[in-house]
Amino acid sequence: MCLRKLDFLQTPAGRREQGANRSPLEGRELSPEDVARNPNAAVLVFSVDDSTTLTHSTAKMEYLEGVDTSTRVPPKDPISRAHNLAIIGQIPCDVHPTNNLRVLKCAGNIRRENWATSSTLG
Repeated sequence: MCLRKLDFLQTPAGRREQGANRSPLEGRELSPEDVARNPNAAVLVFSVDDSTTLTHSTAKMEYLEGVDTSTRVPPKDPISRAHNLAIIGQIPCDVHPTNNLRVLKCAGNIRRENWATSSTLG
């Protein structure tokens, strides 16, 4: 959005109390309104208008490519674009699951909070 210089309104999920340092593992990061916007109970929802909501990064990128052609992010060359899409696919398949709240809750490992914090903030 910033790269394309598009106007947008950012609304934080979860309405956290000011100064509260809650672990995402507590499951308090999503309000009922957040879950209503995204039934997958995940954050980072992109609302195009009052009736259209995009919930995955690749869908958001493709939408932005379609509505704003002034700045191309994926390469035009088919081989380079394929490599680009492979990298994009690594995020939800290889990197993101280790920081996914649902995965962390099921992990049962005492060190999961340290891993989640160090791999996103470190």
